[in-house]
Amino acid sequence: MSYSDLKGKVFVITGAASGQGRVTSLLLTKQGAKLGLLDLKHPQSVLDEIKELGGEAIGFQVDVGDSSGVEAAVKATKERFGKIDGGANLAGWAGKYGFTSKGYALDTVTDQEWDAMISVNLTGVKNSTASELRHINKGGSIVNISSVAGQRATPWNCP
Repeated sequence: MSYSDLKGKVFVITGAASGQGRVTSLLLTKQGAKLGLLDLKHPQSVLDEIKELGGEAIGFQVDVGDSSGVEAAVKATKERFGKIDGGANLAGWAGKYGFTSKGYALDTVTDQEWDAMISVNLTGVKNSTASELRHINKGGSIVNISSVAGQRATPWNCP
């Protein structure tokens, strides 16, 4: 699949070190986009893959729940590449067990686990989108990807 109109475009990707974020970063690189990669773990392995593909990217170790950290990374991406054309906010956390049969029963979730999930899955989307909106070019696009967990009940998984 080829999207030649993405060549030279600049995107901010959250959750870039693994999963959908990693795959999206590599796909955009193959289409000629330049990227600002944000993740709780530094996305060095993805940066290395992008370099091998001949792409350009800058990486940041950022907690998306921290608005000042997100803002600094988005601003640095714009300073490095001269613009922001779009964002893909893919950071998410399903808790320490993920979506497994062990899961989370609501009465066993600690306040810290709950707060961490809310920080990434809700506050992180707000922080990322708000920062991208402050820096994005006219006509740019922002995509927020969540999970089916909010639309489909899974036994023993919460929130």
